[in-house]
Amino acid sequence: MFNPLVTAKSVNKLYSKEDTNIYSSRFYQDLSSGFAFKLGEKNKKREFFSFSPNGCLIEKLLSRNGLFDCYYRLENTIEEIAYSMLKYGIAYLYIDPQYEDSDTAVVANTTEPKEIFAIKIGEIRGVIKGRSKDKTVMYIKNFSGNILKKELLTNRIIEFNTRDLGYRQNYFSNIIKQIGKYDPLTSTDLITENPKGYDFNLHVKASRIKFLKRIRHIGWTFGTEEMSDSYILYKELMEQKFMLQLLKYILDKINVSLALFLNTEAAGSITATVREIDYDEIWKKFSVGEITLTELSNLLYQSN
Repeated sequence: MFNPLVTAKSVNKLYSKEDTNIYSSRFYQDLSSGFAFKLGEKNKKREFFSFSPNGCLIEKLLSRNGLFDCYYRLENTIEEIAYSMLKYGIAYLYIDPQYEDSDTAVVANTTEPKEIFAIKIGEIRGVIKGRSKDKTVMYIKNFSGNILKKELLTNRIIEFNTRDLGYRQNYFSNIIKQIGKYDPLTSTDLITENPKGYDFNLHVKASRIKFLKRIRHIGWTFGTEEMSDSYILYKELMEQKFMLQLLKYILDKINVSLALFLNTEAAGSITATVREIDYDEIWKKFSVGEITLTELSNLLYQSN
């Protein structure tokens, strides 16, 4: 039987808004925003998101209020999904169709009108407590903080999970908790290890080394300013590679789900004009001296 207190606790626990330490907000924002800036072709950042082919069904349904507004909302939605995936390990997008006849209200247990005038897509936050082929029971936290039970049509929910990318659900949040221990303003490791004396500069250096070691396998360029040029470029390469993987995953899930919802293979797709870079290949060439540090830098920063 449904226990509202237990469910509310699970929703609140998953979507806790508190940042655990000074690195939290910066980490999630850096890796979930600025896709056009990081991955886009030079001088084409405003045209980063588009549709293929031009004038396809998905474009028509998503851009009823104009293409500029569509691109703006699409960029925000993708960044919100990416942010939630990193922070919570899971994210949900909801397809909200609009119909020509506003009097034909759409509820979970009625037959939908066939003519769709427009589509809105946006993130919803909650936990799924029951699912069938047609309906999904979800407990959603609204803007007022209340937990509401919603019965949604299953084919309107798009689910994203970090497990699909090869990461455990709490992988990134656990990293944030761990590197929080290396905040030089709060860490006491050096003090306890050196009871006879205390040098703040050594304390900062020790904390920095531990921080960099913990994130060495993560594509995040934060904290690399004083490192070697090759190390900084390697972290930049890893960051771009991860963000590209994340972006492609989100777009693929949206496109497949919209095509299934519209029940047509000719719906078209949302695309992103990313630079054609083989990150593994250019790093291999740099490692063996086939391209220089300057050439690698130009490849990675050409969108800036």
